[in-house]
Amino acid sequence: MVLTIYKLLIIGISSIITTGLILYLLNSYDFTPSTMENPYGVEARVLVQPTYFSPPIQTESSNFPQNVLWFRYNSKEPIDLIGYTICNGIFCIKAQTYSYSPPAPEWKDFPEMWAGNTLGDLHWKVGDSVHIWIKVSPVEITKTGERMSVSEPVFYIDLGESKIIQGPIERI
Repeated sequence: MVLTIYKLLIIGISSIITTGLILYLLNSYDFTPSTMENPYGVEARVLVQPTYFSPPIQTESSNFPQNVLWFRYNSKEPIDLIGYTICNGIFCIKAQTYSYSPPAPEWKDFPEMWAGNTLGDLHWKVGDSVHIWIKVSPVEITKTGERMSVSEPVFYIDLGESKIIQGPIERI
């Protein structure tokens, strides 16, 4: 009798844990389709960029460079960036964001000029490998210069492995 109660207790606890894990994974997994094709010519980089932050109150030591990790992207065609996932080994950054990328092929060799944002305080450094996925939606630019969503679906583009690079100093 006691053995049966322990078996039922173990089965019950295992079921609760399994159900919780399945619900967590279903809520955190993004079912957006993914492709390795890159029809919009998107390039993305993670770069370490020494940045001068100018605080409101200036002191002799307040204007010093800090190394900041930036996610930068560019495209040959106009897109809306809906989100991105960047992984370094088992640690990943996943962001749902909205920004647009005007096509700027002339900036191809200057990733610090690309659209993007900071990634926060991470222990990644120049030379580390990262894997980049971006979630995009295509757009069209009208004759008046307005951005219009296209009926094509939102999807992830797997941009593959990339090395973190060193960028030039930027002042904020």
